[in-house]
Amino acid sequence: MNEILAITAFFMALGAVYLASDGIRKAEKKSEAIVKSHVDQLKGIIDQHTRTLNQQTEDLSSINKTLKESSEFDADIKERLEKAEMKLNQLKAEIAALDNDIKPQARLSASKSK
Repeated sequence: MNEILAITAFFMALGAVYLASDGIRKAEKKSEAIVKSHVDQLKGIIDQHTRTLNQQTEDLSSINKTLKESSEFDADIKERLEKAEMKLNQLKAEIAALDNDIKPQARLSASKSK
């Protein structure tokens, strides 16, 4: 009788192990499905952020290119302005030299004719 009870207890234990492992398998499948759905959502978000980041990188490159061209343009304008100022100063000096070359008598006659 003890042997029959032991064998029955053994089969009950095997049944309990089977039911427990089956429950664990079902729980793992559900958790895998939940994790997979979250991972898929995260992949979508990461892809969207990657596209946005790539677009912003392209925009930043375009801005840097524009700034570089603008800096070169500004340097060219500054150089031209400096040359124009030098020429203006030369003209002022030449006019002052010409003004000094005018005799005082010519100045008086010019002011009297007015």
